[in-house]
Amino acid sequence: MSIKFYYNDCWHLFDQRKVYHDGQWQTLASSDRFFHDGRWYFFGSGQKKLFGCGRNAFGQLGSGDIANRHDFHPVQDLDAWTAVAIGSDFTLGINAGNLFSWGNNKAGALGTGDFSDSLMPTLVGNSDRWSAIAAGKAHALGICDGKLFSWGSGDLALGLEGTTVSSAPCQIGEHSDWTAVAAGDVHSLAIRNGELYAWGCNECSLALGQEETAYTNVPVRLGSFNDWSKVYANGHSSMAIRNGKLYAWGTNINGHLGVGDFRNRSLPTEISGSGNWRSIALGNQHALGIRGGQLYAWGGSSSIFPEDYGLEFSPQPVLISALNDWNTVATGNDFALALRRGELYGWGTNLFGSLGLGRRLNIREITRIGSIANHLAVFSNNDTTFTINDNI
Repeated sequence: MSIKFYYNDCWHLFDQRKVYHDGQWQTLASSDRFFHDGRWYFFGSGQKKLFGCGRNAFGQLGSGDIANRHDFHPVQDLDAWTAVAIGSDFTLGINAGNLFSWGNNKAGALGTGDFSDSLMPTLVGNSDRWSAIAAGKAHALGICDGKLFSWGSGDLALGLEGTTVSSAPCQIGEHSDWTAVAAGDVHSLAIRNGELYAWGCNECSLALGQEETAYTNVPVRLGSFNDWSKVYANGHSSMAIRNGKLYAWGTNINGHLGVGDFRNRSLPTEISGSGNWRSIALGNQHALGIRGGQLYAWGGSSSIFPEDYGLEFSPQPVLISALNDWNTVATGNDFALALRRGELYGWGTNLFGSLGLGRRLNIREITRIGSIANHLAVFSNNDTTFTINDNI
């Protein structure tokens, strides 16, 4: 078997665990990593396989049944997964630009044009140009060819003016330069040309980041900044990153906004400290983030803080790992997962097997899950987890 690896603007061929570089063959390490010029590079087949574990009461794992999984099981024999979004009891995924959905469809959140549940990934529409997805409590958002779509039962959160339920994706507005989306219980967020937009219900949650707006059923711009890059949402709170700086707003009863207190915020408020925030995972009671490659946690979930910290909550980010090569973080109900060097780590409550340990064992220390080092991405919500890895 021969495999190709694209690096430094050219293809390198490697065979039998060897890579041809700088005029000579070099043997790969057992972990399928290659160290060059101060960085680790990962080699594999290029097959981005999807694996899931955890709660599966509605078929949200896409395994063809409703049995919970305590270790990672493959999701359909497709090899080009790039993104996953997990709702309350349904899942969306992008494979080779195609949109798939599975799980509970009573609200039409699968986007298949009907209200029938699916225990396996089902193709949505016929476009292969989907680039981003988000799943809320009962509604979903997606970007296809730069255009913004919503579906499900989100009332005002659909952003479709008078439409409150749709079982198929419907375009929001006419713009074609949307780049990011996020979905809460009753609100939605999106970024267009660096500008941040929000819509949905704001009267109780303040999650729209607009002080004098009770609700809106169309996207409304927040502030005047035009350099927003990432956006996140949970039930009734929101976060976004601009120029490496992290902002938060919405309900804050557990201190999960990270602004140093427990007061709600009606406007985007910058989290104190230096910038360089890279990845955020926002839960209903807590949040995690990576800043400068280091791992932080905050909020009111004691399971998220390693045991030796002795913390029940913190209204501001707490450094929980001084290692400086973390790159992705995900979180669900009282558990978390993170990636570094392609290795998967997890900790927290594991009632439904959401950590993929093969058993329901709670962990209070950041612990490596499995032995492979070819994980590319990890996604979690509620008690369900998915990982994309290069299935060597």
